[in-house]
Amino acid sequence: MALLLRQLVIHKVFIRYFISGLVVSVAELTFFAFLIYTLDVSYLLASTIIFLFGLVASFVLRKIWVFSHKSLYPGFKQLMIYSLIFCVSLGLNLLLMYILVDKLSITELLAQVISMFLIGFFNYTANKTITFKKLPTKELTLTHYIAERKAHITN
Repeated sequence: MALLLRQLVIHKVFIRYFISGLVVSVAELTFFAFLIYTLDVSYLLASTIIFLFGLVASFVLRKIWVFSHKSLYPGFKQLMIYSLIFCVSLGLNLLLMYILVDKLSITELLAQVISMFLIGFFNYTANKTITFKKLPTKELTLTHYIAERKAHITN
């Protein structure tokens, strides 16, 4: 486990993902606290609202800054895949929030922090391997090019 964490920290994509997630999470938590403590919104509704805010903010940050390479999917399809993963995350978040707050009597804000941390690992893995999957590139060496040209000419 320690080796896996060390490799993740060395990887710049993970670091950028973590920083972008931290920025969005601080904004989400601030907004969450405002909704439940100032406007007296239910914690489950507030959690849903901040997840929707986080969907837009994190997609933009991660598309532009974290996964800035050419992706397998075009922009709109990528947003739809990202949204689907986010919906799964929202479901997991609401389930965790319910368990942590109603069953384990943890405060709403602390429960949201715990939930965001746990779901963050799921989001990173899913988005790195699915949403922002790199466009496959061919190694084009001179030998490979000549062989492809010969095959093309003979066909």
